[in-house]
Amino acid sequence: MATLHCLPDRQNLPIESTETILEVLQNHEIPVQHVCNGNGECSTCRIVVEAGLERCTPRTRKEEALAKKLDFPPNIRLSCQTGTTGDVTIRRLIIDAEDIAIADRQFDTGIGEYREQSVLVMTLRGGSDFDLSCFPYDALYVLNRFYYMVNRAVTRYQGRLSSALGNKIVVLFDRSQDGRSSALRTALAIANDLQKLDVLLENLGYAPLQLTMGIHHGPLLQVPVGQDSALLGDALGLANRIDAFAADQSINLLISEAVYQPLASETVVARRLEMPLPKYGFLPLYEIAALNTPEPEPELPSLPQRMQSLLQRFRLWPAKRR
Repeated sequence: MATLHCLPDRQNLPIESTETILEVLQNHEIPVQHVCNGNGECSTCRIVVEAGLERCTPRTRKEEALAKKLDFPPNIRLSCQTGTTGDVTIRRLIIDAEDIAIADRQFDTGIGEYREQSVLVMTLRGGSDFDLSCFPYDALYVLNRFYYMVNRAVTRYQGRLSSALGNKIVVLFDRSQDGRSSALRTALAIANDLQKLDVLLENLGYAPLQLTMGIHHGPLLQVPVGQDSALLGDALGLANRIDAFAADQSINLLISEAVYQPLASETVVARRLEMPLPKYGFLPLYEIAALNTPEPEPELPSLPQRMQSLLQRFRLWPAKRR
């Protein structure tokens, strides 16, 4: 007879090949939620298989459909639909009424995910020298141009704008190898477009914008929060540190070793630096000047001709040379 090791209860329970895990838990009076009475129509009896997944029975049709809907990884199982052919270690995930409420919400939001991603963090550190309270529409004009420019590059390289709060923007790139390249190409495209935007702003009488960017690749946890998601993990933390270090060094773009190594043959490195990390020593960083095979970047859309004429009248737009 096989043994079911149950956590967090720390109990070892005998299990027959004809029994489901839910039946064993109930028979031994271990509290387990099963809102649909064990019919595979909810997810409140879910468990995580910590050891022995290969000794669990295959998913039933009901479980397969629900797992697909909630995007369960292979080791998240419904105890009412799962049997065993040998020793298995499980952990109960739905403990009380609050867990049930969360499980219900996850039918709409999913359970979240933990995987490696490339993270681009950028911070707008220098702004135009207008007074936001006196000239809010000046600020709106400049920021609309800036965010349009950023969104265009992110969309082109299939990134996902995760958050834009205050002067900081976080962009995620999901694909492992291509994600690194896409994040770097996005950053270089933004840096290139920003130079063009700064020329426009100077002609309009504004100070140029200053942007720093940091890229890292690593594990990231995404947890649903309302209609959005919270981000946790080394990838985000280090990308933030790299962005801040870029500002300290007056550098526009820095990438970590984890991003650089797979792309070393494609990049033109301006400088190699080391960023101190408490308790960990130093993290190698690279200032990237360009890619060996850069893609042609689209031009920023020009202002309408009538707007150009108006700006020329007030000497805010260079007149055409005859």
